[in-house]
Amino acid sequence: MVFDLGFQAGIGAFETIAVYNKKPLFLKEHTRRLNNTLIFLGIQKIITTDLLLDYIEKTKEKTYALKIMVSEKNTIIKKRSNPYLKSPLYIEGAKLKYSSILKNETSPLTYHKTLAYSQNLLEKQKATKEGVLDFIFCNTKGFIAEGSICNIFFIKDNNIFTPSVNSGLLPGIVRAYIISKYTVKEQLISKEFMLDADECFITNSLMGIMPIKVLDNKIFTIRKQTNSIIKEYKNMIK
Repeated sequence: MVFDLGFQAGIGAFETIAVYNKKPLFLKEHTRRLNNTLIFLGIQKIITTDLLLDYIEKTKEKTYALKIMVSEKNTIIKKRSNPYLKSPLYIEGAKLKYSSILKNETSPLTYHKTLAYSQNLLEKQKATKEGVLDFIFCNTKGFIAEGSICNIFFIKDNNIFTPSVNSGLLPGIVRAYIISKYTVKEQLISKEFMLDADECFITNSLMGIMPIKVLDNKIFTIRKQTNSIIKEYKNMIK
């Protein structure tokens, strides 16, 4: 590893990809987002899908989380176990709380997955200590944005809603899959709107789709449509 601005100031990008039975999910989408962030950061590199496929081919393990980190002088690929495999939360439903930190929807960095990830990581660690899966950020205007590690969806009157990108969120890969597969209304979502929602779920590349049981003081007792979406997603993986 070379001492560069990636180490000094977080000027770099990363992606985390779920690999199942040696098959990386959404590889092209992850690679495209990674390269777009490198362009945004002014890093003169292009990461190819072949680079990652070669790493996967040479790895003995078949199912894991693959992480690629790229800065001006470093390209690092690592693997680790996927913490969501066989998680009981898919049955029980996960718990969330609101973060006291506001997401800055005016910052262009909000919309890229960079190595400057400490705020999200610290909030995720804090959430774990408080016994919840994640903290949900609102933006400076009070609208729901995203979690420290996830995008969030609500179902109300059989309609699917998710915060619009300009709410201040990283457009997730699984988020894009849900939007392409179903009719989803992207809009500003207030805490008051959430209180009237029937169902809730969150997404990221490793967990896929996770049903939510509690968000702050709101308890979601219905999971019919969420379960259907999860079932279709699992079939897609298979």
